[in-house]
Amino acid sequence: MRGDDFKHMNTNDIDYITLLSIEEYEKAKDYIPHTYNCWWLSSRGIYGAVVFVDGYVNRICDKYYCVSKEYGVRPALKIKNEKHIGCCYSPGDQIDICGVMWTVLPGDILLCNDIIGECAFRKDWRASDANDYEVSDIKKWIESWWDEKKKQKKADKE
Repeated sequence: MRGDDFKHMNTNDIDYITLLSIEEYEKAKDYIPHTYNCWWLSSRGIYGAVVFVDGYVNRICDKYYCVSKEYGVRPALKIKNEKHIGCCYSPGDQIDICGVMWTVLPGDILLCNDIIGECAFRKDWRASDANDYEVSDIKKWIESWWDEKKKQKKADKE
């Protein structure tokens, strides 16, 4: 981390919270802190994806596995104002936002250093779009988690 330049970033600089895609993970895997649990990646197709402890990405074709609660949730923040990242930080740097540590990744992305919990990707494995992140239960879960973090930070300021 370089200096205190990033202190000026706030939750308004965050575009949205999500999970890393397979492509984003592949580009950034050298900068991602290790965890001791498997964790979900987002998907936009017929398969789900999980990162195993050794870094291997498993593309899950059987939508039955999308209901598994054994995989962790590791959110990513998309920065809408890339000047904060480009001018002040490099991939691999770590910052604190809302009391959570994040690692800067290529592409104006911050990845949570830790798994924040476990959640099924989708509760209904029979749905034709069971592996689609945009309609997933996990998307709603992390958005709710992020909203709570922002509320907590706002309450702490008051």
